[in-house]
Amino acid sequence: MIMKINLHLIVLAFFTNLLVFNADAQSKTVINEENERMILAYSFYLKQKMSLEFVAGRFPNLKDYVESAMNDWNREFIPSVKSIDSVLTAELNDEWHKNKDALYEKYIRIDYSGISEQQARQFVDEVNDRSYGHIQSPILETLLMWNPEYRQFPEKEFTEGYVSDYSTQNERDPVPLKVKVIYPKSWKADPGNRKINVIRNFISGYGLGPVTLSLIIEKSKSSFTSDRIAQLLSREALQKGLTPGYYFLNYQSDLVIDNCNAASILLSNEKNEADSKKTYFIIQKYVTYYRSFKISLNFTISAANQEEADNVFKQYQKLFKRIINNVVILSQWGQ
Repeated sequence: MIMKINLHLIVLAFFTNLLVFNADAQSKTVINEENERMILAYSFYLKQKMSLEFVAGRFPNLKDYVESAMNDWNREFIPSVKSIDSVLTAELNDEWHKNKDALYEKYIRIDYSGISEQQARQFVDEVNDRSYGHIQSPILETLLMWNPEYRQFPEKEFTEGYVSDYSTQNERDPVPLKVKVIYPKSWKADPGNRKINVIRNFISGYGLGPVTLSLIIEKSKSSFTSDRIAQLLSREALQKGLTPGYYFLNYQSDLVIDNCNAASILLSNEKNEADSKKTYFIIQKYVTYYRSFKISLNFTISAANQEEADNVFKQYQKLFKRIINNVVILSQWGQ
C-alpha cells in the first residue's frame, strides 16, 4: 500500500521546489490541464536528476549511493518520463523544446554550495523513498498515468500495489453502510451526488480519464430476504426501468461481492452534444444486496465513437474485476 507522503526537512526544499502553475485550473481545458501536469512531472524529474548529479560530483563518497538510488527510480519511472516527453513534443513541438531548455538553465544555476554532506545524503534517502511511490500528488499520479505498461494493461497498476483506498466511514456526512473500495492510485476520488445516492465517484486519469466508477448505496425500509435478492438480481429485474436510450448488451449472474450474491448488467448509450457531436457510453453495473441496502458499482466509459468505447471497455475489463473483487462491506464484519 502506498504510504501517505510526509513533509521532510526544510533543507530538502533546495531539491524539491517545483514550477508554480496557475491555480485556476477550472478555467482551462482538459488538454491544457493534462499538459500542465506532464510539465510538472517532467520538471520534477529533471530537477531530481540534476540534483543527484550535483551530489555525486560534490561528494564522491556518495557516488555509488546516488547511482543506486537513480537506477532504482529510473527502473520504476523513467518509462513514464520518456512517454511524457514524447507526448509533450508531439503536442507542443518547439514550445516544449524551449521549455525544456529553460528548465535546464534554471536548475543548473541553483546554488547548492551551502548543502552539507549530511543534507545531501538525506536527499538521496528521499529519492530512494520515491522509488517506492512516495511522491507528492499530482506528480505520482501523472507518472503512473503515463507508464506505457499501465496504459496498455491498466490492471497492472492495481496488482503492483499502486492503489488508494476509500471508506464510506470517512465521509463527513454519515453513510449508514460502511463500504471500502480500493482503486488505482492514478484515479481521483470526487464527491458524488447524495440526492441520487451516489456516494463517491472515482475517475481515471486523475480526474481527466475516460472511465468513472460510481459507488451508489440505497437503503430500503426493510431487509431483503434471500429469495427477494435472487429475484432482484435476475436479468429481468436489472433491465426493468432502464432509462430510454440505454441498450442492453450483456448480463452476468452468479457473481459475488464480499460474500454477497451479485450480478452485472452491461449497457450502451449515446448522447447528442450541443455542438452536434455525439458521446458514446458503455456502462457496466455491478449490483449486490446486504441487509436493507442495495449497493451498486457502476463503471462508465465515455468516448468520441463506438469503436473507441468498445476498445477502452476491453482494455479495462481485468481492472474492473480486480476492483470488484476487492470491495469490502465493512459493516458485515463489524467494522
